[in-house]
Amino acid sequence: MEPQNINNDIATLPPEAQRQVFDFIEFLKIHYKRIQPGKKAARNKIANESFIGIWDGRKDICGPVY
Repeated sequence: MEPQNINNDIATLPPEAQRQVFDFIEFLKIHYKRIQPGKKAARNKIANESFIGIWDGRKDICGPVY
């Protein structure tokens, strides 16, 4: 398959198959996304996560903290 023919090949597919092709391309972009050399991935501290503290003050499910 030649890269210049891909657009024509996709255009000949039915609309549902075209959507599947585009979905698969998005999957591949995410799957093969690489960290640029020399840069570290940004890491969030767990204390900044939105789920921290969601049980705080819940008397109905938590007993006293010792």
